[in-house]
Amino acid sequence: METPTAGWYPDPADATALRWWDGLGWTEYAKPGALAAPTAPAAPLAPAVPAPQQFPQYSSMPASYATAPGTLREQTIVYPPAKLSRTEADRAVRRNNGFGYAGLALALFGLIFNPLAIPSVLGIIFGSMGLVRARALEGQGVTKQTGLGFSIAALILGILGLIRQITVLAAALMGSGA
Repeated sequence: METPTAGWYPDPADATALRWWDGLGWTEYAKPGALAAPTAPAAPLAPAVPAPQQFPQYSSMPASYATAPGTLREQTIVYPPAKLSRTEADRAVRRNNGFGYAGLALALFGLIFNPLAIPSVLGIIFGSMGLVRARALEGQGVTKQTGLGFSIAALILGILGLIRQITVLAAALMGSGA
């Protein structure tokens, strides 16, 4: 089974609005105009997405969104969303892949302070888990805000923090042994 692709769909809670479906669930982004027919662009921007009622109902989709079999809801033209602001994109990454985001925070903390190399090791572990999660999201068709970059950065910074701590400990042991 495939989930509906990301796009603007009629808001199940408000018939006069559109709500953004990110491919996994409903987001907080909404805009007016589900009933108003948008003007047609000079050239088609993207192929129309099939109507949401053609997909099976998922647990993350509100029950009020489903329609009776055989009924069709009026199809509106679906435009790509406006570019997300940096804050909105960060929220989407944290929502989609908290492991990569947490791994980056731990790896940065470990690179700066690194008591006993624990934050660096945790950054590597969480970065690895985030990498697996990002790949799973890509397999589900999510192409943006997967947290792949955060996960890779967490791995790199975690390894650098671990190497730095090992070097500091080796220098301290060499100095105390002389």
